[in-house]
Amino acid sequence: MQKRFDMKGQETIQEILDFNRQTLKDFKLDSKERLRAELTCEEVLMRLIEHGDFSKKKNISLNIIKFLGNVSIDMRVPGNDFEFLPKPDFDDIENDDETAEAIQSIILRSLGDKISFRHSGDYNTVRIQAFRSQYFNLYLILTAMILAIITGTAMKYFLPEQVCGFINENIFQSFSTLFMNGLKLCAVPVVFFSIVTCFTQTDSLSGIKRIVFKLFAVFSVLMVFASFLGYLVVKLFKTGVGIHLTAALSSDAVQGNLLSIRNVLVDVVPNNIIRPFAEGNMIQLIALAILIGVACGACRIKIVSSIFDEVNRLFMKIIGFFIHLLPLFVFCSVSSMLIMTGSKVLLSVLGIFYTAIIANLLLFLLYSLITVFLGFNPFMVLKKSMQMLLTSFTTASSIASMPDAMQAAENLGVSPKMYKFSIPIGMTIFKSTLCLYIVIVVCSIANIYGIAMPFLKIISLVLSTVILVIAMPGIPGVGIILLSSLLTMAGCPIEALGLIVGIDPIIDMLGTPGGVFGVLIAVLTVAKSEKMLKK
Repeated sequence: MQKRFDMKGQETIQEILDFNRQTLKDFKLDSKERLRAELTCEEVLMRLIEHGDFSKKKNISLNIIKFLGNVSIDMRVPGNDFEFLPKPDFDDIENDDETAEAIQSIILRSLGDKISFRHSGDYNTVRIQAFRSQYFNLYLILTAMILAIITGTAMKYFLPEQVCGFINENIFQSFSTLFMNGLKLCAVPVVFFSIVTCFTQTDSLSGIKRIVFKLFAVFSVLMVFASFLGYLVVKLFKTGVGIHLTAALSSDAVQGNLLSIRNVLVDVVPNNIIRPFAEGNMIQLIALAILIGVACGACRIKIVSSIFDEVNRLFMKIIGFFIHLLPLFVFCSVSSMLIMTGSKVLLSVLGIFYTAIIANLLLFLLYSLITVFLGFNPFMVLKKSMQMLLTSFTTASSIASMPDAMQAAENLGVSPKMYKFSIPIGMTIFKSTLCLYIVIVVCSIANIYGIAMPFLKIISLVLSTVILVIAMPGIPGVGIILLSSLLTMAGCPIEALGLIVGIDPIIDMLGTPGGVFGVLIAVLTVAKSEKMLKK
């Protein structure tokens, strides 16, 4: 939807402002957003006319566009190129006109990325973002998913296999890999600098110790509970029972996996400062970040704290660039999955798929019930967490949803001192839905191959799963890496990975929102116990 106004000359400036005001009313902007947009539009128009050149062309146009809930205003005035937002130098101001122009520049600069300027041909054009809908990304992503389903299905059944393979490998998979590499690039520094910044800005170390202990306690309890829930759901639905497959089992992998668990426990503190960054070891990274943050806080060196804070803002901005590519990533990844697997592979593992979905819904319901005991309206919590849940669903990455999780925590009244370090910690070590999924897959495959899983073996599986999940970064596909170790530890053949590799991306997408929602619930629980939650 759009409305356009064109005027000739400069004698009817008020008409274009009146048209802008009436159109914003018609587009149903609330009074606060409408007033801000009207004042901004007037300031911008005056600046464009001031630098206008009407000797050849005299038409001024205003185009107001409403698209997927967003409202933008395009203003086009003839004129030569000029510096739209110069930095005002108050030392050179000599008269009232220069003072007014300096103040005008400050006002427009304060709007940040809501204003963009460009010069093309003989015209200067400014776009003003009058209103940005919180559902804009939702609409884009849903559109991308629908197009991906249509595209992937059509290519699978109507194009030659060689053509599908070429397009999938060189376009869809290439972009998906590029996008995920970008997230991995940002994951380590975002977590590290977020935690360091939090500790450098904390006044009470004793209070932080208590909060960290409570966070780890709540995270651990919820992850263990999620693991046992996965086992109980498999027992209830008897997933995999009655399907008899045989394969050569590798019996010597158990000791190697136990050794890897021991290494995780022993090597919490890295033996050099480069190793956690090079290997992406999140446990060592968190330990190093806490040590450096505490040391900086104790030394009270402001310049060091400022550097960490600015670098943290830098990487949060970088990860934001990749998040803007979400719709394109969704289109490529979903299309690729449909081309590679088709419907036959998914149908062969429907039992595991449905079991995982039901278990995730039960876990999500549990988290919603916890919000009731915390004194929240669960529907209100879900509404304020919607962007976080959407981001985690489309990327299958808890790290990518970190900025949205912080915003949700702030909207729910959690103190910044609480969520600025608890959210990064939670997003890296707390993956309850991954624990749930791994236990479901291992127990289901054990049933498929007729391998006994006594309760003591289940306890060992749960504890091993929790420890290894904590040590892994929150990136898509990590479930396959862990399953390759835990399947052999449970005595199942490694070839069984072929049964679930087709549905792993879907389970990742469907399970990650529950995991990040669990992080938010844990943070709310600890915040309330510490009285760091606004009413």
